[in-house]
Amino acid sequence: MVLVKGCVNIELTITAKIQIYPTCEQEIILLDTMKQIRKTLNEVSKYIYDNNCFNQKKINEDTYY
Repeated sequence: MVLVKGCVNIELTITAKIQIYPTCEQEIILLDTMKQIRKTLNEVSKYIYDNNCFNQKKINEDTYY
């Protein structure tokens, strides 16, 4: 981030789109990782829905700790 006196602060994010070519073993690991991520996100979504909780701090405390 560049700060210039008298100017608005601007933050720039650059994203690159790449294609990977995993080996069969790496593909299995990647698929398992994505499965675990999906499972975790579904659990957090269920917590939010069941508790009608939209407070980010409370969600973090209750699901990460």
